[in-house]
Amino acid sequence: MRNILIIALFSLAVVQIFADDKLECYQCEPVTQECTVEKANVVPCGTYSTSKCSKQVKKGSSDASKAIRKCVVPDKNGQVLCPDNYDCTNCNSDQCNSGTNMKVTWFSLAAVFFTALYI
Repeated sequence: MRNILIIALFSLAVVQIFADDKLECYQCEPVTQECTVEKANVVPCGTYSTSKCSKQVKKGSSDASKAIRKCVVPDKNGQVLCPDNYDCTNCNSDQCNSGTNMKVTWFSLAAVFFTALYI
């Protein structure tokens, strides 16, 4: 029974990792304006596997909840442009540019169960 559970969890994790789901990001409207997460829309982020969610906070800002949130596609070298007067963070999990969302992947969940079974 234990082996079946391990194989099932590992299979589920692999399927989730390689699933062809589009990345979803928070995005302000218009895209060039700052907004809070509550006012941002959730949008599919491109068709490229390299697409990322971006959060750009103005340097020296006392309110980090206001940021430019959008989908970005890195250049051919994998770099994402960041304006000089902003601190930028880029991520590649759903809605990760909220600043508060921590996503647990299926692989992480499977790793926890696998560890729990053998400890």
